Amino acid sequence: AMQALVREVPRYGWGWRHLCGWLSEREQWSDLRTAAQSLTDLQADDALAHAHLGDAHLHLGDQGAAIAALTRALDLAPGYRWALWTLVRVHLAAKQIDAAD
Repeated sequence: AMQALVREVPRYGWGWRHLCGWLSEREQWSDLRTAAQSLTDLQADDALAHAHLGDAHLHLGDQGAAIAALTRALDLAPGYRWALWTLVRVHLAAKQIDAAD
């Protein structure tokens, strides 16, 4: 229902945000990436939107895009611990120890 609603009303940020959460809970990564991209286009200064996008990219195997999105989330909300620790884990997994500092 929410997917149909945001298609009809594409500027409905609340709808996109809740759709992203729902898709993440269901591990529908490709759909999450699409929804999170729509949300970041709509609300470019929303750290959670960028975190959702980074999470989707990470689960879809696109580390570079995940790092970019998570870094943007941290730029917007420096105290966002989930984004910080996820970014550190990504760097450590890629053996990019210096970048994780």
